[in-house]
Amino acid sequence: MFRIKESSLKVLKKPLLRIFLLFTLFFSLLIVNLSFNQFYVSNNNNNNKLKTSAIWGWINFTNYQINQSEYYHDQTFRIKGRLFYLPFNTSYSGYTVNLVVDGSPTSDNDVTDNHGRFEIDYTVPTSGNIYVGHVFEAEVTNPKGQVKLLNHFLFFYRTTCFFNINDPLIPMLPGEDFAFNGDLKYFNNSVISDTFLDYFWYDGVLLIQSGSTYVDLSGYISNVPIPDIPNPDDLSIRLSYSSPQVDYSETTISEPKIFTNITCDWSLPLNIYENRDFYIAGQVLSQDGSIAISNRLVHIYYNNTYIGTVLTNSNGDFTYTYGLPLGTGTASVGLLLDNGLGKNIFTSRFINIQAEPSGGIPGDYSGAPYLLFLSIFLPILGVSIVGLAFYGYRYYKKQDKLSRVVNLPLESKIINLKILKDSGRLEESLSYLFNAIYMDLVNAKYGRNRKINETIRDFAIISVKDLKLNPTTIYPFIQKIEEIIYAKPFQITENDFYNTVEL
Repeated sequence: MFRIKESSLKVLKKPLLRIFLLFTLFFSLLIVNLSFNQFYVSNNNNNNKLKTSAIWGWINFTNYQINQSEYYHDQTFRIKGRLFYLPFNTSYSGYTVNLVVDGSPTSDNDVTDNHGRFEIDYTVPTSGNIYVGHVFEAEVTNPKGQVKLLNHFLFFYRTTCFFNINDPLIPMLPGEDFAFNGDLKYFNNSVISDTFLDYFWYDGVLLIQSGSTYVDLSGYISNVPIPDIPNPDDLSIRLSYSSPQVDYSETTISEPKIFTNITCDWSLPLNIYENRDFYIAGQVLSQDGSIAISNRLVHIYYNNTYIGTVLTNSNGDFTYTYGLPLGTGTASVGLLLDNGLGKNIFTSRFINIQAEPSGGIPGDYSGAPYLLFLSIFLPILGVSIVGLAFYGYRYYKKQDKLSRVVNLPLESKIINLKILKDSGRLEESLSYLFNAIYMDLVNAKYGRNRKINETIRDFAIISVKDLKLNPTTIYPFIQKIEEIIYAKPFQITENDFYNTVEL
């Protein structure tokens, strides 16, 4: 049995000695506690150089379960934590704690309560980068010394997307490429670019064709081939997109502008005379009349003989003037839709050509005393006015043409084009041909640049309609550029290159 000597008990009964022993025990426990806390802090913070004695307070995030979570743009979540003095577990109340995201202080904050606790609500900005992790820390706005972080959180942002697609600008035939009038956008309305999305063609409820198409750097969705079926009335197309950072989204175009034949709502004169101008006009429609055939080339025929080509406007309307030859009777006027498939998409109607009306009865001037004088003077006056007007117009056009003459050195760009081609970068060379050479020529002559929201096909229409360039030259060139860049990347041959340059 362990026994305490009486002498020892006598020592403990002395007051001063008891106080000394108590102080010794207290400071021993304090040193052990400080040593333990110093070890804890050194292994839970990225700033190990600070001494415990120099630290005024510690911040600790407490709702650990949300660390490394994913949150969506514009979503709000709450971060909880505590501000305290670690060695004695003393709470600091009434201090403002701010969130720090990726090293930058935010305006999101809270004031600590009596237990040093704070709760801060944070809303993910719509511009937040979805492709990297984001580090969340905290700072005290009015500390009385150094503040040490015990931990931090790492979060990842996600977002949603939507398809921004309008009615197609150009109705298409089965077998042609379907051009989307729109783009794919993030939740914050910025364009998603340089990616791929999936498409699915349905005939009613039956899936008949699927694949992927490219979204270029400007957000333009590349064309996709239309199934060449005899009855496309039930065709629909669905687009879908998703990525690890972007939630799945889809859209369906249930009534794409696809047609198989045309008709025309003609607007012709009531009386059509031989040897006079014949004003041909109308609206080109799909055979059932439900689709206006807009922004498409149509070739005009008179008695099955080609007489000219026009481009329909956004409503499918067109006009053309043709000087009729001598000859009366029944004739035909027809429209042939231009297409690269070789399909005979044609409509026509018959017209009645009347004899040219006479200007009066020869030798009979009794109706007006000055008829003879006027019949001689007015034609002379008219010819003079027309001559002066023609001369003035020619002079104006000449001056206008001279004012548009600019010195446009293309030697260096042609050399660059050749370098790209010789190095095997055919797609880049043709893109350079369009963007650096063709666009420079258009800008130099017409002062027109391609706007950021205009696709290559849009600019083809602008070149023909606004700049009055020859559609039979411009359309094949730009369609070839579009096909090579988007439909056949890394598949073109040198023949494709030379054919495009020739166009």
